[in-house]
Parts: sequence; structure tokens; C-alpha cells
Amino acid sequence: MTRARRHQEGYLFTRGNFWYLRYYEPSRQADGSVLLVQRTHQLVRREGAYRTRKAARVLADEFLKPFNDGTFTIDSATSVVQFVEGSYLPHVETRKRPSTYRGYKNMWNRYLKSRINAPLRSFRTVDGERLLENIARDEDLSITTLAHVKSFLSGVFRYARRQGILNSENPMRDVVLPKARPSGETYAYSLEEILRC
Repeated sequence: MTRARRHQEGYLFTRGNFWYLRYYEPSRQADGSVLLVQRTHQLVRREGAYRTRKAARVLADEFLKPFNDGTFTIDSATSVVQFVEGSYLPHVETRKRPSTYRGYKNMWNRYLKSRINAPLRSFRTVDGERLLENIARDEDLSITTLAHVKSFLSGVFRYARRQGILNSENPMRDVVLPKARPSGETYAYSLEEILRC
């Protein structure tokens, strides 16, 4: 006998200048059991188009859609960092050449790990685009390297979909690369600078 899924609307409220949503999320416990845990999610700043409860309700319904249509999976609440380090990189290590694995691991540690703190299911296209913009702003990378970073992240979400952890579209699919220096551009160093390295 299967248990009927409970439709939830959540509780919409304001605190300060923001709309919040209180809802229930299935959560896997240390012993493997699953409990419904009450969570609070910050939806949007209460301004402009989102001054009214009706407008905020549209965002709340969108957020709750995976819970109500059955596409939510418990493991989708895993953070991107946990998934990459616990599942994706070990998968790459067993399937790709050692040099590819080292390159992926270096890219992850250098450019991505400290910049991502979202659960897999909450990571959106806009987050991917902002992430690449931040990397381009902070690092002196070529457009080719940024494309590799995007490709790496796309691979992470593609693997999560293949494992049944995510049922949504790959958030990196529509991400546009930020402006960066051309790929062939190199810098001329003097002999003295090279010897200092």
C-alpha cells in the first residue's frame, strides 16, 4: 500500500524586508529513517513586484512544486560540495584518465568549492551565471578556462540527474559565459621574472 503524497502550501510570512516560507521537507536521519522536518526558506525581498502576498505566493508555489508533484528526492537536499566530493569526483576517478581526474579536482578546489554553499536542488541557472561572473572577476582566466569550469559544473548536475537525485533540468544548460580574456592571449615575461618563479 502506498502512502498518498500530502499537498502542502506552506506558511508565508514576512520578517524584516523579506518574504519567508515555512514548509516540511523529508529528511534522512543518521539511522536511515526518513522524517518530515520543518524548514524556513527566504523567498524574496518584499519590494517592487513582490510587495503583495499574492506575488510572493507565486514564488512559494514554484518552490514547493517538487514536493507536491513528486519530483523531490531526499538526496537532492545534499549540498553541491557534499555531492561533488562524495559522489562525482570519486565517479570521475574511476571512469576517467588520472590526468583528467587531477584537472577536475584542481579546478574544483581552486575555483568552485569555496564559492558554492547551496543544496543541489536549490542551485539555479542564475546561481551558475553569478558564480562564473564572480570567478571571472576574481581570477585572471581565459574564456576557454571559464568554459571548462562551466562544463565541469554541467557534468556534476548531469551526473546527479543520471543517479536519480535531481529530476529538474540541468541549471548550467542556459548559463552564458561572462566576458574574459581571449584564449590565445599570453603574457611576455622577462628572464628575471621567470627565474624568480
